[in-house]
Amino acid sequence: MKIGLIETFYPRVARDVLRTFSGETFNADDVRLNFLAENLRLAGHDVKRVIGNVEPYLSTGGTKGFWRRCRRLYEGAAAQWFPLFARVPGLGSALSKGLLGSLLTQASKDFTADVIINTTLNLLPSTEIKRFFPSSVVVGLIASPLPSRWMLKDYDHVFSSLVPIREKIEKMGINTSILPSAFDASNYEELCLNWSERDIDLVFVGSIGIHHLRGIMLLREIKKLNPNLEIYTDASP
Repeated sequence: MKIGLIETFYPRVARDVLRTFSGETFNADDVRLNFLAENLRLAGHDVKRVIGNVEPYLSTGGTKGFWRRCRRLYEGAAAQWFPLFARVPGLGSALSKGLLGSLLTQASKDFTADVIINTTLNLLPSTEIKRFFPSSVVVGLIASPLPSRWMLKDYDHVFSSLVPIREKIEKMGINTSILPSAFDASNYEELCLNWSERDIDLVFVGSIGIHHLRGIMLLREIKKLNPNLEIYTDASP
């Protein structure tokens, strides 16, 4: 199956990428792995990643002289500010619609997807995604405050790990399901070993990023008390 994965980088990562890479040198997998993409590939699927707050703003190096200097100023501003607002309801969509639309237009020509998975629902209205990929099943993933219904109405299905969000989506008349959290031990009751049989003292499974500074501090303190702490995430504290 061919899967298109639309995502965003954390603002600090996005700024670093925009300052470091051009359109010719950027490869999302070289910068930051995505657990979902990696596991879908392990399952035999062809996954194309699109980074919505990075790729529309990468330099192509095609301009010269005065216009090249203008382009650099624009890229500098984009690198500084756009990643901060890409996930803001309404504003992110308004800022991204034109340039991201051009990127998705090209992506739809290069890659025929059976399924499009959008992990940043505030980034682009589902109607726009359907316009670029009319024959694809469009799926959303969300565990943060919901955008308005007009942003969501054309999703074929939306998954969330949070029950209150799923209930709100359901009331909008959109197909939705709970996506079990990896850190919820109740999902693995049948697989659990007795304490005497376990070879790992402590395990953390979850996200670590710029929005989880307190969690990082807590994990560091736990690690000091018990060096056998095992961490499963896309970054190290």
